Amino acid sequence: MEKIKKNLAKITQYMYNRVMKLSLDNPISFCTGSHRYFYKGERYVNRVCEQSVLLLVYEGVLAFSENGEPVYVKGGEYYIQRAGLVQRGDVETDSPKYYYVHFCGDFASSGDMEIRGKWNEETVLPLCDKLDTLIRSNATQMEKTLVFYRILDELNKYNKTSKNPLAKNIMDEVNKTYRDKTGLKDIAKKLYISTNYLISVFKKEYGLTPHKHLTNLRLEEARRLLTDTTRSEEEIAFSVGFSDFSVFYKAFIKAYGHPPGAVRSKNIK
Repeated sequence: MEKIKKNLAKITQYMYNRVMKLSLDNPISFCTGSHRYFYKGERYVNRVCEQSVLLLVYEGVLAFSENGEPVYVKGGEYYIQRAGLVQRGDVETDSPKYYYVHFCGDFASSGDMEIRGKWNEETVLPLCDKLDTLIRSNATQMEKTLVFYRILDELNKYNKTSKNPLAKNIMDEVNKTYRDKTGLKDIAKKLYISTNYLISVFKKEYGLTPHKHLTNLRLEEARRLLTDTTRSEEEIAFSVGFSDFSVFYKAFIKAYGHPPGAVRSKNIK
């Protein structure tokens, strides 16, 4: 009976680990990263890491166990090790080459990004090289974090290619109109569907609501304008589609962990 209980607990833990996803709605803190090459016969380290780790394998096979379960990540695949899990180098690896990024983020069964998937070397590896260069220079934490966000965005988009034409049409309309006052009701009317159905289709396909995606677009554009122009924060907020500056200000802090003015003053820690 005791053995059965242990096996059930092991299976439960295994399934729990598999369904967890990285939340892209909550702040993600970049820590560090680097390329890693294994020599022949080298084994993975035995550890419990305090941060989560994104592994981007581009050659060979990286092998280890996680909480007793074997994990194999081959070239062209990524894997996210969640903080607090026990990793062990139980078997020899196949001389893998990969890029790793330590970060802190939230995971949930209702999260946005799978902990395992494929990645496009042509688009992601140059970003890894850029991030590696920034890490070895005097770049700010913000600069490094922005590149890491771009990596996560590329991975998420690559593994969520739209198979629903209606969802893609909704996405295209939202992307085209995010700067103006066009609302979801207007887009729904243009596509001859109800607003509730529009929201349902979009969320099922992309894992977030159209409103959340719209807010993300506006915040990204605002951050670019804060960096590239001398326009006031209020003017920028209104130009990207926010009708209330206080809403913009709170949304910016929630998304990036610092107020808009910190982008210019470079007081980001």
